[in-house]
Parts: sequence; C-alpha cells; structure tokens
Amino acid sequence: MSLSSSILLNRLRDLMRSKIYFKDIIDAYIVPASDPHQNKYVVDHYKRLRFTSKFPGSNGTAVIADKKAFLFTDDDYFLQAEHELDQTCWKLKCDQMNDNFSIINWLARELEKNSIVACHPQLVSIFERKEWEKILLQSNIDLVSLEVNLIDLLWNDQRSSLSDTSISISSNELENSVNEKLHQIRLNMDKSQVHHLIIHQMDVFLWLFNLCLVNIQFNSVLFSFAIIGYNYVKLFIDLNKLSKSIHDYLQYEDVFVYPYDSFYNEFKKIVESVDYNEKFCVSSTCNYAIQILISEKQFVIKDDIICRSIAIKYPCEIE
Repeated sequence: MSLSSSILLNRLRDLMRSKIYFKDIIDAYIVPASDPHQNKYVVDHYKRLRFTSKFPGSNGTAVIADKKAFLFTDDDYFLQAEHELDQTCWKLKCDQMNDNFSIINWLARELEKNSIVACHPQLVSIFERKEWEKILLQSNIDLVSLEVNLIDLLWNDQRSSLSDTSISISSNELENSVNEKLHQIRLNMDKSQVHHLIIHQMDVFLWLFNLCLVNIQFNSVLFSFAIIGYNYVKLFIDLNKLSKSIHDYLQYEDVFVYPYDSFYNEFKKIVESVDYNEKFCVSSTCNYAIQILISEKQFVIKDDIICRSIAIKYPCEIE
C-alpha cells in the first residue's frame, strides 16, 4: 500500500533527526531525480523523487527540511506539478536555470549558519558536489554524504527490482577487438600517468566491449561500471543481461565479469591493495561515492583519456 506524502515526509524527518546515520541532526535532505550514472531518464528502481513526492516528471529535485518540503522543477513540468503535488505538505518552486546550482544557492540563503545539508553521494557528480560544497561553505553550512540513502530505508519492499528492466545485449562483430581498444586506452593512460581508469558511461561501455542493446522499449538504459588497469579489466553488470555467448566472448577478451552490485566493494579492495603512489582516473561526471573511496593523492579527474580513443575511427567504423 502506498503511503501518503505527509506520512513519508514525517518518517523521513524522523530519520533526519535520529542521529543514527549522521552524528548531528540533518537540517535539509536533497533528493535529486538521478541515478548513480547521472542519467537524465531513470528506471523505476531509481525513481526516488516520484516515490517521495508522487511527482512523476523526469526533471526535478526535492529538498526536505524540518518544517517544510520543496519541489524544484523547470517550466516544462511546473503546471503538471501544481496539479499532482499534495499542496498541504509540499511547496512548489520553479527552477528557471534548470540546474541544481540555483537550488543550492537558495539553500545557502534560506538555512541558518552551521546547518547541515545531506545528499546520497551516488546521486551527485564529482563536479556538482565540489560546487555545492563551495557555495554552502560561504554561508557556513556543511554538506555531508551519507552511506545510506534515507529514501531507500522508507521504500523497502515497494521498490521495483533493478533487473526488471527488459534489455538484452548482443555483440557487434564489425568492431575492432577489445584488446586493440584497450591497448590504445592504456597508451593514453600511460601518457597521463594514471594506473587505473573507471568507466561509468553506458555509451563508452558499449563501444569498448563491442556490444549493443536490443529489446529496448524506451530509453536505452544499461547500468555498468568498468575498471581498467595495465594488466586487468573488470566489468560490473547485471549478469542476467548477458547470454552465455556474450559471457564467453568477454572471457575470451580477458574481461573479468562481476555482478553490478559488487562494484563499490570490489573497487574499495583494489584501492586498498595497490601502491599508494598509483593514480585512479575518473570523469568529472562520475558520482561522488567513487571519489570518497580514493585518497586525494591518488585521485585524478580527466575526461579525455577515453574520448581521444573513441574519436579515432577504425576502418570498419568509417565504412
């Protein structure tokens, strides 16, 4: 049975005040309409904003404070939200700039000094998180990352499974081999003096492993992470999406395949096992939870290592 917005908000505020998930009371909790890969359109499993506010639009951000709850959305969804939000417990605001920076600026003006703002680190990019923190610190407001997503604690068994998404994967035999592409990527890594590269973008993953999506009903959303080192490649993906032939093909290309949900634990093990001087490279659009696992000395943001490789077209691609 679906809970009303007022009940959900009261339960969320209880968690914010509980000091179980952070040492102090959380004054404002941000719920973006995003997923760990910063996709614009998210599958049901990640529709936390809709679960919390009952607003089904694809563009919006919720901010829940102690006494009030706000939904920010752009002009395209504003009229729709006016009709669908429970006006007794939600206040609607128009985000004319259509970015979260204007929302963070609003928070910096509205909250008292020494307030604490929280957001789950998987739902904000490294670039966004850095800018948010800079804006809030100017008003003496702390931005904290919680290990647990508070919305998920309320969602429980009502939440749809991630593997419900009906997508299959097939190989693209026209492409060059994975090892050829990896060789070029590793040359770029060596030039940039990085030892490990993290990939989170779906289009890059499909290009690198010569795969394509089939049975797509709407948006081609596939969740995966990959970690490339000089002597290994690890792919994290929903294993139910891989046929035996695709799995065998990846093994033939020396790609180690792991369940998608094991990415953060496996990545943490890699970080802890390597020499402290080795560098980990991520894109600025990677989610902030990845940066948390890497020391500042080992952390490098660079967007062009993969881009340079993709930009070079092989003869079969030109054809």
